[in-house]
Amino acid sequence: MTPMVASRGNRSVAIGAAAADRIAPAAAQVWRGIVARGESAKAAVEAPRFHVRGVEGEKHLDHEPGFHPHDVNMAVNPFGARHMYFGGVQAAAVYSDGRLDAGSDPRRGGAVVIG
Repeated sequence: MTPMVASRGNRSVAIGAAAADRIAPAAAQVWRGIVARGESAKAAVEAPRFHVRGVEGEKHLDHEPGFHPHDVNMAVNPFGARHMYFGGVQAAAVYSDGRLDAGSDPRRGGAVVIG
């Protein structure tokens, strides 16, 4: 698990993930979705993910459906569906106006209730 708390603009975000060596990429991809793309926490958590791994000195790109690798110079391994291999990320955001937003990874059976 990797707890991460960060702020940017009008929101503060807390992210946690479980995924072995895929924790950092999973958390970073969710953070990018929320901050750079302006996605809701739910959309960012559910977005297609990818992971680059080394195999016998060569890089391999694993990815979920909906992620489209372009111009990569490595072996590509597409998965047929969303998969828990890419982590289980939970994210919660609070905005300066008091709104709450959260996402829980369906790859790991997550759920969110805001009330």
